[in-house]
Amino acid sequence: MITNSNNKINTNDKYNEEKFTKGIWILCNIVPMILFPIITFYLFESYTHNAFTTMKVPIQFLNIFFFILLMFLLFFIFGSLKVSLLCETVFFMIIGLVNYYIIEFRAAPIMPWDIYSIRTAVSVADNFKYTIEKNTVFTLIGFIILIVLETRVTLKLKKKKLFIRFAGTAVCMLLI
Repeated sequence: MITNSNNKINTNDKYNEEKFTKGIWILCNIVPMILFPIITFYLFESYTHNAFTTMKVPIQFLNIFFFILLMFLLFFIFGSLKVSLLCETVFFMIIGLVNYYIIEFRAAPIMPWDIYSIRTAVSVADNFKYTIEKNTVFTLIGFIILIVLETRVTLKLKKKKLFIRFAGTAVCMLLI
């Protein structure tokens, strides 16, 4: 605490300290809320292709909107930004890697009805040679770095604000 010559608190310094603390909080919570789902999307796509060169910009925006909306849905369900970001990132890291190997195996991406073929996939999985390309290693490293950064997020919804959580979940479900 800084005081002036009369031993009074300098309110200007206190204001600057509060402003700095609020800026750090925004940097550690609000920026990741928007930025991390975007990074997750591009990392997810980078398993199989470069989204910047192979996807049209409106399609990229729609996908990014979906990733942000999914993050908000998880945020309202769990009440923790850290948990929602980690769940989304780990899910897409695993699904992306599974999709990468499925494309390597049959030259077609994973589809929702593939869930019915899990037994067949498991039975032939031993016959498949698993190799990993340099690009995939870099993608996995990117996901791991993102996961480490997401553990630093602290934003939580108050448990007393159940109406906000239910309303937010409902709105996100309607938009998805």
